[in-house]
Parts: sequence; structure tokens; C-alpha cells
Amino acid sequence: FPVTIQLEAFHRLRIGIAHPGHRDLVTDYVLHPPGKADAELIEGAIVKALDYMPDILAGTLKDNIVNLA
Repeated sequence: FPVTIQLEAFHRLRIGIAHPGHRDLVTDYVLHPPGKADAELIEGAIVKALDYMPDILAGTLKDNIVNLA
């Protein structure tokens, strides 16, 4: 059975990636695993975001959202 959760709002973590330089390279760039350096940057961003989990759970994330940039 499908499960649905109806929430008025939810939080999501968006992590941007670089651009490969030419528009014809974008599809392959975003659909393949990142290189080692990029993977480390992604993991670091996730770890930094996890530092804010207490704020997310407490509902005070808006007070600290600018710190994630």
C-alpha cells in the first residue's frame, strides 16, 4: 500500500554542483558519480548540514539558515 505524508512544509538540503564548462557536457557530468575531490566536497556539505539537525528538530532552523551558506 502506498504511504503518503501530508505536510504543509518540509525542509530539504540542496547541494549545488559545478558546471563542466560547456552545455553539451552537462548531461554526462550530472549523471555520473562525482570525482574524488567533488565527492569529498559533497560529503563535507552533508556533514556541515548535519550539525544543524538539532535546529531542524527543534523548529529553529530559520534562525540559523544563513550559516549553511
